[in-house]
Amino acid sequence: MGLCVIILKFKLDNLSVLTYIPFIAFFGLLFCFHSGVPYFGPDDFTFRSFLGQLMQLNWDNLLIYRYFHWSSRLLIDCLLPIFCNLPVQVWMFVDSCLVLLMSALIPKLLISDFKNLDLKKQTIFNCIAVFLVLIFYVCAYAYDINFAGYITTSLNYVWPFVFALLHFHLIKEYILNNDNKGNNENNIILVIFCRKFILYFLVFFSLLFAISQEMILCLVLGVYLFIIFYYYYKKVKTPKIFFYGFILCVLMAVFVFLSPGNKERYLLTMMPNHLYVYQSSLIGKVYMGLAIFFNQLITKVDIVSYLFFAVFGVYVYGNVKSRFNVFSMVPFLILNLIYFLGFIQFQPLVKVLSEVRSSTIITSSMIPVMIYVVLVVFVLFSLFLLFREGKKFVSVSLLFSLVLVFFSQFSLGFFPVDFIHGSRWRIIYWAVLILLSAFMVYGLLEYDDDSNYSTDHNDS
Repeated sequence: MGLCVIILKFKLDNLSVLTYIPFIAFFGLLFCFHSGVPYFGPDDFTFRSFLGQLMQLNWDNLLIYRYFHWSSRLLIDCLLPIFCNLPVQVWMFVDSCLVLLMSALIPKLLISDFKNLDLKKQTIFNCIAVFLVLIFYVCAYAYDINFAGYITTSLNYVWPFVFALLHFHLIKEYILNNDNKGNNENNIILVIFCRKFILYFLVFFSLLFAISQEMILCLVLGVYLFIIFYYYYKKVKTPKIFFYGFILCVLMAVFVFLSPGNKERYLLTMMPNHLYVYQSSLIGKVYMGLAIFFNQLITKVDIVSYLFFAVFGVYVYGNVKSRFNVFSMVPFLILNLIYFLGFIQFQPLVKVLSEVRSSTIITSSMIPVMIYVVLVVFVLFSLFLLFREGKKFVSVSLLFSLVLVFFSQFSLGFFPVDFIHGSRWRIIYWAVLILLSAFMVYGLLEYDDDSNYSTDHNDS
């Protein structure tokens, strides 16, 4: 009994257990939800049958076959047969842990001095992260994600995003901010070597797993370009780790581009279902991807986008001292109006939305085009107000992130996706919007000062 008291006191004094209560509750909620979902879909059963082919040393090998006939996601494809054949409770536990990890990483990534905050503030920020990730989780898992299967979809979309967050967290926390305590406390070369080996293994494995997914690859490559340019702009020496990561991303991009499986899958998917997309020009494919994204935004109640525009409006309104700051709320108000008129079955709008919903192109009606133009114009105008207010780093970061995540949706015309079934291709888009929403919520609590970012990066 006395030992338990000592252990509990140590935890309370050193680990601030209160800050972990939101995560403990969230983990329990995740595990309960997992126990009620239909895990196995068509793709899950397909990968269950592939386990025997995983280690064959011939052309029937799963990874060789997938690379030449379907996909370049070899690392993900290697793990899928294993998880699909293990007891489903293993996937339940790992998936719950990774979704939980996503909520734990968000405040640590977005708040530079998170470790030095008091207990109350850490708990508040953790609660915010848990709430936002819960919304993402509901959208990603509770919609029609099971069209392919929970296990397959989570490994192909949710897990790579979490590993991308983990990759940048490890760099930020243990490489850029390394205080070399291990060198001071231990003079044992082997211990130091093992720690560094494990750290760099985790850094590059998490990166490799993340960029095995093409959309995540584009996002991470963009982030690396932004970081390298930022250091160059600040005239600060760029840490070598960023060049190593950038080179690995470029090599993976070449690998994806050369994969015959991606090209063959594109033909097989597009030819029978979307022949006009396959035959379209470059601009036509971008246009079609834009239409698909926009059609989903205005014809379905997109909770994550709705939340993002609400937070975006409040953030700009609260940080810009100008009579024009009220315009930042226009995108949110437009979505409110569209969703409300749809809810009350306002017939003129219902007719337009019905036409839009059944099409993979922007229809002849000018109403959807006008709504889209208004949304874009007011978002850009709001970012300009932020920039003029002196929050240059924040405005540029938001603009760059939005360009990346929206481009990932506009480029759907180039991907072998079925636009009619499933919303798997929106999971990464939702995840990025949740991350940006957390960034702005923390900013509203006065943790986005540009001078802080500059100081932190210069010190690094």
